[in-house]
Amino acid sequence: MVRVVFRNFKKSDWMENLIAEKVHHVLSKFPNMHSAKTTVIVGMETPNHAGPDIFHVKLIALSKGLKPVVLQKDGENPYQAAANLSDRLFEVLHRALDRRREKNRSEKRRFKGNHSFAA
Repeated sequence: MVRVVFRNFKKSDWMENLIAEKVHHVLSKFPNMHSAKTTVIVGMETPNHAGPDIFHVKLIALSKGLKPVVLQKDGENPYQAAANLSDRLFEVLHRALDRRREKNRSEKRRFKGNHSFAA
């Protein structure tokens, strides 16, 4: 489930669908993330000095068995920020699931080698 929230930015159904599609595409590659509650916050920051606006896309994913994944990317436009976020999200989720897999393996090895029988 992907929820898109807009802050300091006009809500657009087209933008909401685009961002939800990008995030869902990455999450669908990880079976553990199918039941994750994911919130994407899209915002815009207008600097006080002359210059382009900065667009933020922040993702918060809560899944059972993993620490919360919080990721934020910025860009010159919201599409670029969303693309950067989806690219980075794949790497972050892959690393988080590898960490969990390695932790489970090391625990199994530790318990497997810990045979203490009373004689």
